[in-house]
Amino acid sequence: MTRKIVEHLGQIDYSEMMVPMAVIYKNTKDVPGEYVVRLWEGAKGKPTNIEVRTETLNEARKAIARSGRMDFCIPRAECDDPVIVETWM
Repeated sequence: MTRKIVEHLGQIDYSEMMVPMAVIYKNTKDVPGEYVVRLWEGAKGKPTNIEVRTETLNEARKAIARSGRMDFCIPRAECDDPVIVETWM
């Protein structure tokens, strides 16, 4: 899957998405040392190809907030992959 890197999630057309979710990751194998926000289609339980890369958690949260859609934060559960920080719906 070719990734589409955007500055913030306000740049995305959500008209085809039923349940958009944003998952914040830190220090993934493919993007070490950074935060990555990956947009998921929650209805399908799959990530899209859209992501935001930031240096700080605060910047990642602001990139999600600019979507104007996701304002509910779900903290990382113990059973989640350790690189997951939190999920926004």
